[in-house]
Amino acid sequence: MKCSLAIPLAAIVLMCAPPTVTDAAIMYTVTNLGNLGGSTTFSAGLNDSGEVTGVTDSLNGSMDFAFLYSSGGMINLGALLPGVNSEGFSINANGQVAGYSFSSSAGMQQAFLYSGGTMTSLGTLPGYLYSTARGINASAQITGSAVDGPASPASHAYLYSGGAMRDIGTLGGAYSYGYGINDSGQVTGGADTASGAQHAFLYSGGAMTDLGTLGGAQSMGIAINAIGQVTGNANDASGDSYAFLYSNGIMTNLGTLPGYQSSSGAAINDSGAVVGLCMPSSGPGDPVAFLYSNGAMVNLRSLVNLPSSWNFFAATGINDSGQISVYGTTPQGFDAFLLTPVPEPSTWVLLALGGLALGRMAISKRRARRPAICA
Repeated sequence: MKCSLAIPLAAIVLMCAPPTVTDAAIMYTVTNLGNLGGSTTFSAGLNDSGEVTGVTDSLNGSMDFAFLYSSGGMINLGALLPGVNSEGFSINANGQVAGYSFSSSAGMQQAFLYSGGTMTSLGTLPGYLYSTARGINASAQITGSAVDGPASPASHAYLYSGGAMRDIGTLGGAYSYGYGINDSGQVTGGADTASGAQHAFLYSGGAMTDLGTLGGAQSMGIAINAIGQVTGNANDASGDSYAFLYSNGIMTNLGTLPGYQSSSGAAINDSGAVVGLCMPSSGPGDPVAFLYSNGAMVNLRSLVNLPSSWNFFAATGINDSGQISVYGTTPQGFDAFLLTPVPEPSTWVLLALGGLALGRMAISKRRARRPAICA
């Protein structure tokens, strides 16, 4: 019998390669986004450049301001009026931010667009006093809700495009809320049906489609990606609420993490990866941030190397590079973070490793004093 010491290159490359995503969880580096002198920061939106928006408090904690985190620094976006607070909710590929500016004492709450260093009020729908903005796309189309009008006290979702705000209606009931918008101008949110139950919807081409539920009474669409997949939360037949993925006309229950009773999806990228939070059962306990990808849900805290005193309560954004925005706690207070996947070795590096292994084996073979003994 002859025996060979040669091993195929492909096998060597495989032996030299690190574990793949299916073999081991991706790990992340963590960037603390900081603050504007206060102690509380919450992330809300993330774009493909790794820019983040959200809200943070001032030095004395008396004011909250929308922020833009870009190039390693945090910018205070200000507010529509002096002495008024603001919150950022979403950010597009151009670094434009949508949110709202508010003051309970002044009786003001207006949706805004922040672009090129200027915050502009979007106004509100006719018959309404207030508005909020929740989602923005690359064309600066925005969705949100107009609320609390004296002539029409219900809330209605809108689509802001070309400088004008348009009511997109409901599913037959009194209320609707716009949350997410993609670059095609498709909107998702929640709207009342004729029976008064709130259902997730997809607004596209001028029509609102009911996405249904997971067998229960209620659902809400929170985010939508480029191909029209939607995530949010929905009740099952028992009344429990779970994160879902709506794709090709089917709503799939994403479940929840072990030990947690419910979940909600907050963001979805173009690969269909979903992030959000899981809530504990009634009683003490904090929520935790999750990542759902390739059919599995994982606790994001388990994918980072941090002191045990750091916690992730909710994931609020995920981009097409796999970066994730989250907020949680450190010993110093509430903070927002940007998680960045640790890059895997490139193909040429793996091939080089394989070639090196082949070379070493060839040298060892030439130096052998006698042939190997085969059984």
